[in-house]
Amino acid sequence: MLEKRKTQAIITFFLLAASVIWMVASRGKVESKPLDYEEVRVTVVSAESHRKRIGSSRSYSYDVVVEYEGKQYDLINVKSGEMARYEALANLNEEVQYANPYLDNTVFLSNGKLYSNIDGIKTDGKEFTWYLVGLGGTVLFGILYLMCVADLIDRKKKQKKNGTEE
Repeated sequence: MLEKRKTQAIITFFLLAASVIWMVASRGKVESKPLDYEEVRVTVVSAESHRKRIGSSRSYSYDVVVEYEGKQYDLINVKSGEMARYEALANLNEEVQYANPYLDNTVFLSNGKLYSNIDGIKTDGKEFTWYLVGLGGTVLFGILYLMCVADLIDRKKKQKKNGTEE
């Protein structure tokens, strides 16, 4: 039984190592991915934050609708620090938003979508999805490896204890 547990520990170690390599390589692809975007000025139509309660923790989701070239878009990847700016812009009319050069109503247009920040463009693609797969594998196989090693140590201690008593 001890040999079986050793084999499981070795297999999970190699799966963990492969997941870490996969995660690091795919993260490198995310960071080196050429970003094709254009900075555009928009009119903020509405900005709402919604509080969600999941168990004992609370989180917020942010819904910002903007208008660009006569078409309305849902703004992607709005962060909490940006929400106050969008709420303030939503309370101003369109003429005031465009006439005042000090109001920051610039967003990023990429592949027909509008993003609140550059991070949204980086994380909206297959490269980032593959990174998340590697991250999930790293967490999963890391936990399994630790469980195998802990069980192996426990079995060795029990075997040593039983061996000295006889």
